[in-house]
This record gives sequence, C-alpha cells and structure tokens, in this order.
Amino acid sequence: MSDSQKKEEIANAFMEYFLKYGMKKTIIDDVVRSLGMSKKTIYKYFKGGKEEALYFFYRKIADAHVLQLESEIKSIPSVQDKLKVVLQQIYGISRPHVEANVADEDDYAIEAEIVGSAFKEAYQEILKNTIIEGIQSRVFQSVDVELTIHLIRGIILESLRLVHQNHSRQVEDASIDAIMKILQ
Repeated sequence: MSDSQKKEEIANAFMEYFLKYGMKKTIIDDVVRSLGMSKKTIYKYFKGGKEEALYFFYRKIADAHVLQLESEIKSIPSVQDKLKVVLQQIYGISRPHVEANVADEDDYAIEAEIVGSAFKEAYQEILKNTIIEGIQSRVFQSVDVELTIHLIRGIILESLRLVHQNHSRQVEDASIDAIMKILQ
C-alpha cells in the first residue's frame, strides 16, 4: 500500500469514528486498534493527530469538487449565477455530513472550524475570482474581497450549525440570498 493510500485509509477510519462519536469522544487508540496500526504510524501521516485527519479528509473532498466546479461555471454567463452555483455546491457537499454528525454542540463547533478551514482554503480562489469578476463587471459593489470571503464563511458555518441542531431546517436559500445582498 502506498503512503497516500495509507494516509487515506487512516483519514477514512477517523472519519467513521468522528461521525459516530464526535471529535472529543474519538480516541486515537480506538482508531489505531481498528486499523491494526501503531500510534507511531498514525502520527507519521498526521502529525496533528485527529484534527489534521479531519482537515485532510474534507480538504480532499473539497478539492475534488472545486476542480469539477471550475469547469462547470465557465459556461455560466451571469456572475451572480456563478456565485450561486458555487454556494449551492458548498451546501450540497456539506449538508449530508452535518446531518450525519452526532457530535454535541461544543464538539461540533470544533469540527466545524476545522472543516470550515478546509473548505475555505479549497474554495477561496474560486470565490475570490468570482467576486472580483462581479466587481469588475459592476454587478457587485466594490468590496474588501478578503473580508467578504470571511463573511461568506461565517454565514455558511453558522447556517450549517443551525442544520446540525435541527436537520429539517432549510437554510440554504436564505443564506445564499443574504450573501448576494452583501455583494449588491
């Protein structure tokens, strides 16, 4: 098994435990036992432990979706529609994971920060370019792009926290509308 395959196997095992027990209750020794590996092997691949494994897992998902999304939005003429498609995809990817997560609120907040960072870093360039395109075409008001990306991340994280508390809550459309209003 290659190093990248082993790293992926470890991240997937951590993910199973995170979804079942939450991050705080996931014990590295349990993951080690389930994989039949040593702690040393786990830390060889994830020096930051379970937090780094969580980040790796979601960053890989986000990176794969960004590649697909970049080609998909090229054919969309409207910059508003491009941004909406990007945001819809972020919610589309995130919601099933949020709903499957059984962590308590404190644990979920920790996980959401880590996952939010993975998604922010993966989607940052496509969001930045779309916002800049909107500003240059005078569709969006001239804004601080970096601040706007932080605001978008905050809206997404907080709205998904509401979904974690109540899975039937529909937040996507209202959140996307709020983001669009910030830019117009």
